[in-house]
Amino acid sequence: MGEPPNMISNARRVFGYAHLAAGRAADAVAPARAALAQHTTQEHTTQAAQLLAEALLQAGDLPGAAAAAEDAIALCRRALRGHYEALSHGVLARALLRRDGTAVRNAVEAALACAAELIERTGARTLAPALCEWRAELASGLGDAARWEQLLREAQRLYNQIGAPGHVERVGRLLTAAP
Repeated sequence: MGEPPNMISNARRVFGYAHLAAGRAADAVAPARAALAQHTTQEHTTQAAQLLAEALLQAGDLPGAAAAAEDAIALCRRALRGHYEALSHGVLARALLRRDGTAVRNAVEAALACAAELIERTGARTLAPALCEWRAELASGLGDAARWEQLLREAQRLYNQIGAPGHVERVGRLLTAAP
């Protein structure tokens, strides 16, 4: 007898997350797609959809990331998974900004506003530092170096507050590498 579909879907998602954590975004795409195709629970489906969007973004497939983020947002909305919906809005904002630049500033700002509202409404405070990073990316695209630095310092402070030393160090490296 084979493994239950839930366990297989979980394993695929975990492989996807592991590839992302190891910096191998392209390798995360296939497990994320496979987990999403499995259609087990709403929770697993929304996680897999958000993972796929993030993997595509990190792998540089900006059109694919934007489309996957929009799909993930719709799935998360139906399933009432505000945490994953907020993350998906973050992917959408970054994919649009990286693909189309500041020409789509309004759409980027709208996606970030949706993420902020969801973070506030759901109490997903651990996403607040990521939101600062997403906003910093927009500030950078707009050429606002002072705002970029301010937002990254706030992200660093919030990561420290939630006990995420790896993120504190990563953001610190971004700040020291700034032109």
